[in-house]
Amino acid sequence: MGNEPFELKGTDDLPVLETISISYIVAEDRMCIDGITASGEISRLWLTARMLNRLIPQLLRINMNPSQDQPVLDAAIDSQPEGDKVEFCPGSAEFLIESIDIRPRNGSTVLVFKENEQIPRASFILSVGALSRFTSSLRQCFIIAGWPVSPWMEFESVNTDQAEPESVTVH
Repeated sequence: MGNEPFELKGTDDLPVLETISISYIVAEDRMCIDGITASGEISRLWLTARMLNRLIPQLLRINMNPSQDQPVLDAAIDSQPEGDKVEFCPGSAEFLIESIDIRPRNGSTVLVFKENEQIPRASFILSVGALSRFTSSLRQCFIIAGWPVSPWMEFESVNTDQAEPESVTVH
């Protein structure tokens, strides 16, 4: 139900999620990102509709304004073969994400997920193609959840000629 794995590269000293699956969980009325690190550690990051409504416009702006450093061919990653779905295991770490740092890095976008607005719990890097697939998967989960897709509709009326921000934190 709305699960799509992504191959991702990591950053910093945080647990680095190499592959993720995005799901909408009806019982929680939240989305979750189940991720696995290179060492096999699994984490679940819970995201509320409020958090996603603030995150998505930032991601869409970055996706519409790729930096000149980003390779043009990377936008074709959508056809890359998909890996296996990340399966969350009971007893694995779970975090309610209260803020997300969005940072440009070497032509990619780094997302740092934080609990309690200050405790970093996981990170991953999205290339241009992966960022596009990530936002598309979020939209699919919004539809499955019955949530308004207004973050995408509102973005269509925004001027996308703005420069990409250096770093942004959404709360």
